[in-house]
Amino acid sequence: MFKKYFDYILVLLISITLTAILTLFLSQIELNETSKSALQITIENVSHRWNDLYYRFEGTKKPNPDVVLLAIDEASIIEVGRWPWSRSVINKITQELLNFGAKTITYDIIFSEKENLQSDSSFVKTIKKSPEKLIFGTFSDFASFVNPHQDFCLTQAFLYTGGASLAKINPFFSVDDTTNNFEEIEFNKLLTPVFESIDSVSVQEYLKNYEVDGIQKLTQYQLNTLNFYKKQRIYQYCHSWLTDDDIYHYNNNPVLKKIYFSVFGVETEEELSKKITLLTKTSLRNPIPQYEMWRPNIDDIQNAAVYTASFVAHQDTDGIIRNYPLIFRTGNQLGTSYIPSLALQAYLAATGYQALFKIENLKDRKNVSSVDLVDVSGAKDRIISSLPTNYEGKLLIDFYGKQNVIRYVSAKELLTNSPKLEYSIRHPAENGQFVVEKVSVNKAEFLKNKNIIFGATAVGIYDIRATPTDISYPGPEIHATVLSNLLNAQHLTYDKREITNAPFYFFIFILATVLLFIKTGLRNSALIFVFFCAILFLIQKNNYHQGVLFQSSLMFFVLLFLAFSTVFIYKYFFQSKKSKEIKMAFSKYVSKDLVEEILKNEGAIELRGKKYFMSVYFSDIRGFTSFSEKMDPVELSELLNKYFTPMSEVITLHQGTIDKYIGDAIMAMFGAPINFKDHAFQACNAALGCTAKLETINREFKQRGWPIIKIGIGINSGYMNAGNIGSETIQNYTVIGDSVNLASRLESLTKEHEVEIIVSEYTYEIVKDRFNFRELGKVSVKGKSEPVIIYELLSKK
Repeated sequence: MFKKYFDYILVLLISITLTAILTLFLSQIELNETSKSALQITIENVSHRWNDLYYRFEGTKKPNPDVVLLAIDEASIIEVGRWPWSRSVINKITQELLNFGAKTITYDIIFSEKENLQSDSSFVKTIKKSPEKLIFGTFSDFASFVNPHQDFCLTQAFLYTGGASLAKINPFFSVDDTTNNFEEIEFNKLLTPVFESIDSVSVQEYLKNYEVDGIQKLTQYQLNTLNFYKKQRIYQYCHSWLTDDDIYHYNNNPVLKKIYFSVFGVETEEELSKKITLLTKTSLRNPIPQYEMWRPNIDDIQNAAVYTASFVAHQDTDGIIRNYPLIFRTGNQLGTSYIPSLALQAYLAATGYQALFKIENLKDRKNVSSVDLVDVSGAKDRIISSLPTNYEGKLLIDFYGKQNVIRYVSAKELLTNSPKLEYSIRHPAENGQFVVEKVSVNKAEFLKNKNIIFGATAVGIYDIRATPTDISYPGPEIHATVLSNLLNAQHLTYDKREITNAPFYFFIFILATVLLFIKTGLRNSALIFVFFCAILFLIQKNNYHQGVLFQSSLMFFVLLFLAFSTVFIYKYFFQSKKSKEIKMAFSKYVSKDLVEEILKNEGAIELRGKKYFMSVYFSDIRGFTSFSEKMDPVELSELLNKYFTPMSEVITLHQGTIDKYIGDAIMAMFGAPINFKDHAFQACNAALGCTAKLETINREFKQRGWPIIKIGIGINSGYMNAGNIGSETIQNYTVIGDSVNLASRLESLTKEHEVEIIVSEYTYEIVKDRFNFRELGKVSVKGKSEPVIIYELLSKK
């Protein structure tokens, strides 16, 4: 009977395995980059490159005609002179754009150094005439990765070093963070004295290094360097704030400690310690991209500007720009820590809408749960649309093709008195190629109500980026592309239902496909494989044109190929060795004992579920969370392996089956999948063996400088349901029932009663003549009407 259905079993196993691989891949996608393995990152990069192919199908999506890229290109450099240009030239171009009625002007440029009083003041005067139309840029080269609680320090560092002029109150931009429980704490009072001390020490160190008597004797270059040095030292301090490396820790400074008492509203050191622990342990990591030491424009420009936005380019791990962060941050405080991107700020200024970012807690991690565009012009706010961002607030860029698809005007065109200007645009030609067409238009008519992105495209200025459509794509055109996406309300997005729905649909698809492979010859299987690949490609191409991409696009093809290859190998190399195939397949699915029993007698084991009278065992390391957070992840993994291996050997030596490892806990069963009478005796023997083995383990741990560990064990005997439990695609052989829950409860009671092993009265009645016990009393257990008597297992008689 088994041989008759073996082909169908193989089909099912292949489908389950490949679906599990897909599910695992999808489950890792939304992890932070630092949490992903090198293999996962490599697979994702290859998948991204596959999806990049679909960007090549141009012609169906058109950019918004009101978006114009004003380019500092090679022709402008030749005519005006090398970059950077005089501020008087920038001012003249700005005045021309405003005079011709441009709706917004966004500078993918930073004015970080003074030029001269006349040029700077003239430009500032122009800014003050129409500040609501001008968006100035800022950037940072210093990506920040700190502990979540240190975000509050970064906010104060940002404000202390002049960040208030960058993150001004913005009526078009709002962040609602429902996870921030420390918003009311006045961190500025805690940190300003520290920053002032760091400033003072930094100046002294700098003057000593240059052997100068005072700041007044420093050159302008040295002053600039000193300011950067002070700023850098302040931000560096935030990386150590409230850690063992904190040289300004409040415990070392009585004056600072008084400030901490006042700010946190406590009177004793114990209360303060609890408050600090709550801050450092419960603060959640904010996924929005964070940078330090943002570079502002000169003070006069920055003070005159209403809007400042980030033009930081965010690359994927393979160096390609696909995602566009709509907001950046420098800390974690509403109203003062968030900086919008150039494209978003330009869109909001052009439309008058407000962007509302909502940050919520999902699985103990902050997530950007929604980004709503709200029309606030009426009596009642009205949501226009919700942007399809990921959990980091990044928007997938919907590129229109290679560069020059956005209307492109050379900056030199704004420096002439001609009523005409010439713009260029790239579009398909009749021969299937693409051409860049030059179009002459009336300057006033063309620029009216246009949204201008002003930036450098000349190769020599090096604002060149790699995108899915072009390896040398001008940086300003990326901002223009996103602005066009926003104005067109036409977005490219990954299907958010993919993580939950794709495994189900893939399982159905692969099940039918593998069945066809296994029931047909090699030639027909190859034709089926090619046919399904073509169908998948066409479906994905169509979805792209509908604005949807899939993270698992390539994985579908790879797993389909694996399915075809597996069937090929089975049919031509191993079909005559079916018993070996069974053993190999089931060894990945159930325990070794069960495999051997299946091979002996196909009907001996009921995998679908059966009630057994058996014993179940739970053990857990006491205080694991407290010491695990202090250990290096690699060393912690090694510690757990050193602990699990001997414990598992003891359990299996006494005929136990390891059900699963749950963090630092072990769940084992005695009496399944092969039932035997003395399961309770063997479970108690295993428990005593594990506590004895723990002494040997701890001696080794002590020698290595690791924590000495204690464990608690709970054992219960009773009727339980044993069998395959799980979803339609993934199942696990395990036990469930009230008796299992009671054993888990007993394990947790060991800490309360300060004992190592607790057994229930049901186990006690079976083995009371073979072991020594101490009665601990009665406990009430959910699901049982009468209290249960529990006992401490002491030793064998």
